Amino acid sequence: SKNPPFTCSAVASSPSPTTDLVPSKLHDLVAEFHSLPEPADCLKHLLHYASAFLPPFPNSSPVDSNRVMGCTARVWLEATLDQHGKMRFWADSDSEVTRGYCTCLIWVLDSAALEEVLRVLPLIY
Repeated sequence: SKNPPFTCSAVASSPSPTTDLVPSKLHDLVAEFHSLPEPADCLKHLLHYASAFLPPFPNSSPVDSNRVMGCTARVWLEATLDQHGKMRFWADSDSEVTRGYCTCLIWVLDSAALEEVLRVLPLIY
């Protein structure tokens, strides 16, 4: 079994600037999934992230006001700006695959500056 590539708490505690952190993390995540030989391996990896690394959703009960509309699966997202000017993200879904995607996005974007999140969004889409 491969060691987990990240933890959200480790990223959140870093006091260093995030200027190049998000593009670097996004590149690492893409490279990690590209290194898997079969699509089934990618799915297994994503499902592992969904079950092992997604931080708990605040208030433990997603509500319609933070639901992402337009998704086939039900997805809830909460984003805040912390006292240090860093974005904090929490997400949940009723789909394990979508939970895995949420984990990846949170790992890439959590604790980044607002400007960096806005700069990287066109790269994701």
